[in-house]
Amino acid sequence: MTEEKHLQWLNRQMQTWQSQGLVDPATLARLQAYYRLRAQDTKRMPVLSFALVIIGTVLVLLGAILILAKNWSSMPRLLRVFCSLVPLLTGIGLGLYTILREKGQLWREISALVVSIGLLTAMAITGQVYHVISDPAHLFLGTALLSLPLVYLFSADLTALVYLVLVSIYLAVAAIQQSLSLGGILLAGILLIGALKPWLVLQLHQGKLQGQTLWL
Repeated sequence: MTEEKHLQWLNRQMQTWQSQGLVDPATLARLQAYYRLRAQDTKRMPVLSFALVIIGTVLVLLGAILILAKNWSSMPRLLRVFCSLVPLLTGIGLGLYTILREKGQLWREISALVVSIGLLTAMAITGQVYHVISDPAHLFLGTALLSLPLVYLFSADLTALVYLVLVSIYLAVAAIQQSLSLGGILLAGILLIGALKPWLVLQLHQGKLQGQTLWL
C-alpha cells in the first residue's frame, strides 16, 4: 500500500472512530494534522532516494555508452539494434512494476520518462542502422506521438513537458527545412499541442497547476 492510499485509509478509519464516538472532533483534528505533517516530512526521503538512483543509473549508462561507442562500428547490426532497445525495455519493465505495485506519482513520472527516452533512443539508433529515418523532424514527431499516451497512462507531468519540447523541436525543424507551409505548421502545432488539452483540464481539476501536487 502506498503512503497516499495508507493516509486515505487512515482518514476513513478516523471518520469511523468519530461516528462511533471513540474520538471527539478535537482529537480527530489533531490526529489528522499530525499525520499530514508526518507525510510532508517523510515524502522528502523518496525524492532524495530516487535522485540518487537516477544519478547512479545515468553514470552507469554513460559508462556503457563509452564502451559501446568504442566498439560500435565492429558490432553486428542485430546487436546494435538490441542495444538500442535496452533503455526502452527497461522503461517498459519499470512501468509494469509501477502499475502492478500501484506505486506513487514519483515512480510514475520516472517510468514514463524512461520509456520516452527509450523510444527516442530506439528510433534514432534503429533508424541510423537501417537508414529508415532520413528526416530528423520525423524522429521527434514519432517520439512525441508515441510518448503522448504515457502522459495519460501514468498521469506524468514531466512526460507532458517532454512531449511539448519534442513537438516544438519538430515544428522548428519543419520550419527550417520548409517541409511544411506556414499554414501547415500552425495547423500541426494546434493539433499536436491540443492533444494535451485533456491533461491540462485534469491538472486544473486536481489543482496541480497551483502548486498542490503531492509526490509520494
